Amino acid sequence: MSSSPPVTKIAIDDLCEASLYTQRTILLEFFRHAVSEAEDTALAQKIYQAAKQLFAANAQTTFDILFCVTRLGHSSQHAGHEARVIYRKLYEHPQTRRMAIVHQNSFINIIISHFADVLNRFSTKKDSLKYFSKRDDALIWLSS
Repeated sequence: MSSSPPVTKIAIDDLCEASLYTQRTILLEFFRHAVSEAEDTALAQKIYQAAKQLFAANAQTTFDILFCVTRLGHSSQHAGHEARVIYRKLYEHPQTRRMAIVHQNSFINIIISHFADVLNRFSTKKDSLKYFSKRDDALIWLSS
């Protein structure tokens, strides 16, 4: 599956860009790590607010969300507690159907996979969060 260009781009800030990749897939492309937990939390809040606006404008639509963090390299840095709480709210939102995370770092893969397993275990949305090492694989899963 070849990746087509995003339909609509929404610049969140210099850390992240959001795109409406298809009519129901939101692509979040992360460019660099936050320098502090406060910046990380602020980014998560911006993403959540942008998603809520999109949800409100499309009340009858459910969306898939793809977090692409491949540009962050091989750092073991991860989202802070408050940011994770906000991302979980996004995951649990009734208009979020599935969420995929793409990263190529093996250490981060373990953390993300564990986080996805825990969320899936305690969520009403069973098996709606998965980790991938390739964007195309994530897009295929999201479109199924």
